[in-house]
Order: sequence, then C-alpha cells, then structure tokens
Amino acid sequence: MQSAYGGWILRTSGPQSNPDSCADGTMIILPPDHTQYKELFAVLLAARTAGETISIYVNGCHAAGYKVMSFIAVL
Repeated sequence: MQSAYGGWILRTSGPQSNPDSCADGTMIILPPDHTQYKELFAVLLAARTAGETISIYVNGCHAAGYKVMSFIAVL
C-alpha cells in the first residue's frame, strides 16, 4: 500500500481484470472521497494483519489512471 492523492494505492497479486481499460490496470486506488473510505481502509488493514485474502471489486478509472476501488470481500 502507498499513500497518494489523499487515498491509498494498492498493488495486488493474483489474477486481475481491467474492465474499464484504465491506463494503469495493475494498481487500484481507494480514493479519499469514497463513501466508505474509513471502513474499507480498516478492513484492508485488518485483513493484511491477519494474513487474509481479499477480493477487490473496481468501478471506473482515477484521473491518474488507476482502477478505482468499489468494494471488497474477505475470503
């Protein structure tokens, strides 16, 4: 995870899709204006600490070319 644009950028592992053909299809951003920003960030940190696998669902592209996080699921 990397802090940028007021939010967090994530590099993922495993299979990825780029449904919106974003310029940087390998990175995902959790933007600070997401309605559930605090909740999603807390789940990301908890899953990372616990070593859990998560699925990230994206919708749209950020101005910097990253895929935009929509919601997540802990597997």
